[in-house]
Amino acid sequence: MSRRCCSAAIPRPLAAWRRISSPYPTRQNGHDAPSPPRPDWGNHPCTSPTTSPAPFNADDLKPEHAEELGAFLNGIVRHLSGKHPEGSVEERAARTLKEAVGVHLDGLNECFEDEEPETLRARKAAWNRLMFIVRPWEGLPQFDAYRWRLVLHTDADEAVEAARRLLASREKAAQEKRRVLEGR
Repeated sequence: MSRRCCSAAIPRPLAAWRRISSPYPTRQNGHDAPSPPRPDWGNHPCTSPTTSPAPFNADDLKPEHAEELGAFLNGIVRHLSGKHPEGSVEERAARTLKEAVGVHLDGLNECFEDEEPETLRARKAAWNRLMFIVRPWEGLPQFDAYRWRLVLHTDADEAVEAARRLLASREKAAQEKRRVLEGR
């Protein structure tokens, strides 16, 4: 499942986030596209999903979410490192992943000190950066796609305000369309 991070803003449009995290299969000529082949991971050492609730806003994220995601990614790294000789390109890529994840997890863990708006924005951005790192493993049995997903809002108040803005913009567009149609 998906998780969220905090820190700086992610320079990808919201539409790209929705495309990446869509649970629906892609369609080709009206038919479901075949899933891309996945590597045979067998019984790799990743942890299984836990039962902590899914975060929907940055203020829902807890240190446990970061720990679970870190354990999953460390399991991937152990699996990759164990299959390849030291110094090989694959083993180096696994070490690089471990370092990158460590840096991002450290940044996320710094965002659990308080619930100030600036800290919540940082937590949201850090979580979302980790979501882009973990996305290639979506589909594995150990990947918790429900909980490990992008966070779109810092708190419930921001989510409500975003919904109000969306409704207002839709109402404005509907009024404009009515005005244009009546003017014909």
